[in-house]
Amino acid sequence: MNDIVTVAAMLCITLFLTTLLILFFRNKMEQQKTLQKLIETSEEPSAVIEKVLQNTNRKMSDLRRGMLLLTVGLTVMLIFFYLGGVAWMFGLLPVVVGLVYLFFWFLNGRA
Repeated sequence: MNDIVTVAAMLCITLFLTTLLILFFRNKMEQQKTLQKLIETSEEPSAVIEKVLQNTNRKMSDLRRGMLLLTVGLTVMLIFFYLGGVAWMFGLLPVVVGLVYLFFWFLNGRA
């Protein structure tokens, strides 16, 4: 019974993270389309457009790194947990680093 709950929890977390990534990347695509239209209408890119592009790339880079490390860490933990022993703790390092990247992404968005 406990194994079923663990698997269900991991599937829910994975589904949530996947949905989150899809929504954020759709938002990124819409931003890129809007910026492309702005660039097409003006002859020279303004300083505002360049600033938005720089900030967007940095924020999304932190998000991608954080989500990737978090997902890899959770997968490693899950695999080694079912194999037995304490080797599942090797997945804690990528999970923690991924959470730190997500925290930086969150703080960067609020600034």
